Amino acid sequence: MNYLLCFLANNTDSIIVGIFTLAGAFLGVFLANCYNRKAENNRREMEIKALLQAIYIELNILWRVYAENEDSIGRFLENGVIEQMREFIIPAPEIYFIIYKSNANLLGKIENKELCRLIVSVYLHINEMGNSFKTYVNSLKILPLDYQISYLKKLKKSHTELKEEWGKFNKIIEKELKI
Repeated sequence: MNYLLCFLANNTDSIIVGIFTLAGAFLGVFLANCYNRKAENNRREMEIKALLQAIYIELNILWRVYAENEDSIGRFLENGVIEQMREFIIPAPEIYFIIYKSNANLLGKIENKELCRLIVSVYLHINEMGNSFKTYVNSLKILPLDYQISYLKKLKKSHTELKEEWGKFNKIIEKELKI
């Protein structure tokens, strides 16, 4: 026991320095971990914001091509009389979802679940409309007039649903991006 007391008496300064060194090391690791976590969260937030901005741009362009241009499919469906619509052949463009397809793995990281649902919904509706118009154009050669008119009525209904989803999406994403 005396040996231990002698050791402590002679090495008190070393023990105190060791304790402070150990405490400093723990504090340094803790602070570095906090900083790294905060930096990672900021990076993730910026990544999601960049994704939302890219999706917003891509969908706005697709929407303009699909619904707002003078000779667009959407305008045709809104303004055309169904019986007369079959007389016009509208080219059904290839629809590419470059941003959506290359970043689909990030959609689950979007905190606003309604926005995430609307993104997927709008993309699916636009894709469905593109495929439906291709089918319609191909059916002009083989289907009787009654079926063509019925098909166009279904397309018009799908367009209305897409327009509703588009309005909801646009409102939420513009709020999220503070546009």
